[in-house]
Amino acid sequence: MKRILSYSTILAVLLLLLVPEATLTGAAGLSDVNKKIEELNKKEKELNEQKGNLSSEAKTTEQKIEENQQQQAQVNQQIIKLQDEIETTEKSIGLKEQEIATNVKEIDETDKEIKQLETEIEEMQERIVKRDELLKNRLRSLQQSGGDVSYLEVIMGAQSFGDFLNRATVVNKIMDQDKTILETHVSEKESLENKKVEVEDKKQSLIKKKEDLETQKKELETLQASLADKVAEQEVLLAQLETEESELEEYKLTLAQEQEIVRREAAALQQAIKQAEEEKKRLEQLSQSNSYSGGGGFFAWPAGTRNTTSEFNPYRLHPIYKIVRPHRGLDIAARGDIPIYAAESGVVYIADRYYEGYGAAGFGNVVFITHWLNGQVYTTVYAHMRDMNVSEGQTVTRGQQIGWMGSTGDSTGQHLHFEVHEGGYGNAVNPRKYLQ
Repeated sequence: MKRILSYSTILAVLLLLLVPEATLTGAAGLSDVNKKIEELNKKEKELNEQKGNLSSEAKTTEQKIEENQQQQAQVNQQIIKLQDEIETTEKSIGLKEQEIATNVKEIDETDKEIKQLETEIEEMQERIVKRDELLKNRLRSLQQSGGDVSYLEVIMGAQSFGDFLNRATVVNKIMDQDKTILETHVSEKESLENKKVEVEDKKQSLIKKKEDLETQKKELETLQASLADKVAEQEVLLAQLETEESELEEYKLTLAQEQEIVRREAAALQQAIKQAEEEKKRLEQLSQSNSYSGGGGFFAWPAGTRNTTSEFNPYRLHPIYKIVRPHRGLDIAARGDIPIYAAESGVVYIADRYYEGYGAAGFGNVVFITHWLNGQVYTTVYAHMRDMNVSEGQTVTRGQQIGWMGSTGDSTGQHLHFEVHEGGYGNAVNPRKYLQ
């Protein structure tokens, strides 16, 4: 901002176009005009260089904004990709949880099956005991004295050959039944024991599968947490890029404002050079010289009333915001249609409605005029006007009406906020020092 305001200071010093007809005459005056034209051309060159620098800087900033936006797009894509991976991982975790639940159910069913087999084995043991008892009872039925008799003794005790055959047939039947009972016992026992081993193996396999599933689930949960951390990192990066973009956009706007003020000043400079050349021609035709006093070095009163409501005060308490805010001018107030006048001859270089740029926020309708008085540049400011009668680049004379008093911008009532700056805008002084 200060750099921009310095342009106004440099250019304003060179505004010889403001010198009235009785300004500089004779050889000395012509020499001064030639010198000032040379200075104007020099400053025009500097200003053009500055315009080029601003243009280059604006282009660089625009490239940075484009790069930033590309980075944001890449980060957004990465976030979307990571979120898709998280969603896929969550689904995998859900499937693993279902598999684990199914596995646990199978283990429970296998435990029940093992218990059932154990019960069947116990029942089988009871049946074997009963079969053994049945075998003993059958043998007893063949004994006459109640003692234990071998199959051979039963057969050899036959009284006749027919009795021998009968006894042999009975013994064979008993032996066949015993063999069947024994084979059934062995078969059932082996079957049950094998089935029990098979089920126990199945249970161990299910337990191992459950452990594997739980390990896989933990790995997926770890992956999910890692992906979430990456998303958080990308979101932080995205926020940083958005902040950087906002700052670049703000800087881009500042550069645009700087380019605009340079453009305005360049236009004023062109007008200054043109009028200085005209002044040179005029002076060459004059035979007498006078010295320009600039109205005696004092500014004319800028309004159609002399009623002042607030003086210049660098420590004034703002009436609206209740904070200490410098009051860099003089407030002149009255009701009705009050004209506003140019305090001295000069060039209008800003005439904007609701102007908010370059440290002039809240001025509303405002006019900036640059003056050259006795070798010194001055800028006067006329703020809060209702209407303006002048435009940018226009030359005005001392006492010329430039608008009407109003209450636009940051204003609590109809008044003129009048400022005087020594050496160009940015160096406000008490207007009382120069007002007649």
